Amino acid sequence: MPIARAILNLFYAPFHRYVCIRPYILPVTVGMVLGIAIHMTSVPFFEDRCDRNLRLMGQRSVQEPIMLTSLLKPQSKDEISKKTTRNIVPESEDFEPRIVKPPEIKPGVANKTAVQKKISRPRYISTELGIREKVFAAILSSADTLNTFGIAINRTLVGHVTKAIFFTSTMPSPIPQGMNIVSFLDKHNEYLPVHTLKYISEHYSDTYDFYMFVSDRTYLRGQRIYEMVEHISINEEVYMGAPSPDGKFCDLEGGVIFSQPVISKVLKNLDWCLKNTHPDNPSTTLGMCVNQSTQKHCSMKGGDHIFHHYRLDDFEYDDDIIRLREDPYFNSSLSLYPLPDDISQYKLHRYFCLLELNLTRQQINKAKEEIIDLSQHGPEGRDSLTWPIGVPEPFKPTNRYSVIPWVFFTETHIYLDGELSIIKELKGLDKLDIQDTIQAAVEALQQTYDSELTFQQLINGYRRYDQTRGMEYVLDLMMTNKAKKNENILKRVHLVRPIGKVENIQMPYVTENTAIYMVVILHEEEVDMFDKFMVEYAQTCMETKDNSQLIVALVYPNGYGNEKKKDPFAKPKALIDQFSKKYNTDTKVNFKVIQSEEAYMNDIKILDLLIPDFTDETLIMVGRANMELTSDVLVSYFNRVRMNTIKGWQVFFPVGFAQYKPEIIYKEKSAPSLVEVGSKVGRYDLQSYDHTSFYVSDYKAARKLMSPEAMNISTIFTLFLNHKKLHIFRAVEPFLKLRWIQFSCLPTMSQHHYQHCVTRNTEGLASTHDLAMLIFQDRKEVLTQSIIEPPLPKGIDPVKKS
Repeated sequence: MPIARAILNLFYAPFHRYVCIRPYILPVTVGMVLGIAIHMTSVPFFEDRCDRNLRLMGQRSVQEPIMLTSLLKPQSKDEISKKTTRNIVPESEDFEPRIVKPPEIKPGVANKTAVQKKISRPRYISTELGIREKVFAAILSSADTLNTFGIAINRTLVGHVTKAIFFTSTMPSPIPQGMNIVSFLDKHNEYLPVHTLKYISEHYSDTYDFYMFVSDRTYLRGQRIYEMVEHISINEEVYMGAPSPDGKFCDLEGGVIFSQPVISKVLKNLDWCLKNTHPDNPSTTLGMCVNQSTQKHCSMKGGDHIFHHYRLDDFEYDDDIIRLREDPYFNSSLSLYPLPDDISQYKLHRYFCLLELNLTRQQINKAKEEIIDLSQHGPEGRDSLTWPIGVPEPFKPTNRYSVIPWVFFTETHIYLDGELSIIKELKGLDKLDIQDTIQAAVEALQQTYDSELTFQQLINGYRRYDQTRGMEYVLDLMMTNKAKKNENILKRVHLVRPIGKVENIQMPYVTENTAIYMVVILHEEEVDMFDKFMVEYAQTCMETKDNSQLIVALVYPNGYGNEKKKDPFAKPKALIDQFSKKYNTDTKVNFKVIQSEEAYMNDIKILDLLIPDFTDETLIMVGRANMELTSDVLVSYFNRVRMNTIKGWQVFFPVGFAQYKPEIIYKEKSAPSLVEVGSKVGRYDLQSYDHTSFYVSDYKAARKLMSPEAMNISTIFTLFLNHKKLHIFRAVEPFLKLRWIQFSCLPTMSQHHYQHCVTRNTEGLASTHDLAMLIFQDRKEVLTQSIIEPPLPKGIDPVKKS
């Protein structure tokens, strides 16, 4: 007892003192102790029930879904056992998650149906988005009329529709060039519309929004028809055209237009159409097929537009056009038929072109009047109008560097046309342009002064190209006034040739996977540059295994084989063998010896010896050894060559950046290993046509058009320029960088080639500023050395003279 009392007194005193100081501590402490005790006592009872529910939920999550409502109300064991379809883990066992595979899949055996199918992306994004072309024209012709009516409608209609194909029962002889012709083996003309439908179903069933069927004895105003279908909903069922005499079916001679919903229904019913044909009338055959498939009859209306047509009976253009041009229905017609001959088609086309031109002029004048009328409501009123009305106002320079300079010209010469040009003869397109401008100015003056003025001569002429509005001209013309006894009058005229509407040209499809055969023409003076070029090619193309091959044309000088001289191309040959063995690619790099039989051998003659080694499908890229090859060049320039060179359509002539002479531009520092791009270190060489790309078939076709007399004065550029069916695409290529090279201008060259060579050498030295400073420094040194100091007077110390 004394011990217990002592212990109690030991703890009681401080506790009692603490409680007295803070009386609220006691109830808080008692509450916490009671809460912990109650919680520890009740946990075993609740934990057992939670374990059972968790085991049930876990088992069901693997076997079958559980409704959310079943988790919100209490369930008995009997109810749970009825809803479960598989054995439940006993309550005594701990739940462990496990993966249950579907029974049809055996372990270790791949299920082929479970593997997702590979998605095949279409070639064009328009195909994936379901975007169609606008108009497909099916022109029904025959072997007798294809070379007359067919050619006429091909020249007047085909340029205004997306695609046009001529369908015949028999192939004509001779076959006209430049036309898409499909001929069927069935010679029965009544089956031609059905065969045409079958061909469309196999090739163009879902490619176009509208399909037009027409006979070749019809004149169609293609531009108006295209504008009409552009304003018709593509989801509307359109079966429109020129009704036949009974009004039930559309007449093929007048033209028939189907929309995509109608043509899709017709193409599904071709078997019935083939069995039910009219023996004498193809229009009835087509109309019965459409009516059976869509239960629609011919209508002149599609959307809010009407298909106007005009039937020409016993038509003679020269006699009837005077009467018909006063008929408003004739002038608004989209289809005119039947034509007696193909000449009438050309005459009608000329008439309607002039009609469209007059309507366009009326619309322009009406638009001008509306612009003038609306301008008075603007902030600045009529003063806000610029001339010509409707053309953007002139460019306003922000500083002196953005001022567009005027170029002075006369009837014979043009002055300060470029940075390196002071005066040059007016010829070629520049001369034609200025002559056309002078003629337009004279006609405008004569119209203003009732033909009282006659042109004498051009006194002054100025022109500049404004990117916002077009080419501007200011002409000072010396005119003679007939009304005032042939008095000379000076008239100043301001003209503008506005920039027209930009049009997209449809180009054939090309890919970036095409193999490139790079032909490098190597002359004796370029051997020193080949070492660096070959190392860069090996690192860029051979290590990366690019889809390209290199062919080096070693051009030996004339008479090399007659004398025993050291091989000038021994080092390039050794380099080619070295890298071929290093990368184990015998066909990746090759060389071919070209023995020159003349003192100068141009590029066309060299290519003539190389082209037979390639097939017509080969893409050739011609270059020089001063070309810089890096990874950027491989990715950018090579791919642009593949995309811009199109077989049968286009050749590519890039304008590369040529480096100035390093000894001049890098006087104060060492020259870098790579070509820098800047106005002080180089320029885009517009005189260079050394780098080009083309297909072998296009080269052969252009080569056939060149006469032997033009061989010595022609270049690869002029070779393709004479081929009218090929486009020449010439553009600045920032990744085509060319190191400086001194060209050998031989006296044996033709005058054209020699002058071109000298011009490239002089323009490629340095900028005008650097050349001027170089001349100034040389002259300064010469003047300094030529100064002779006078003798000093006696008694003057030469050291103290300053």
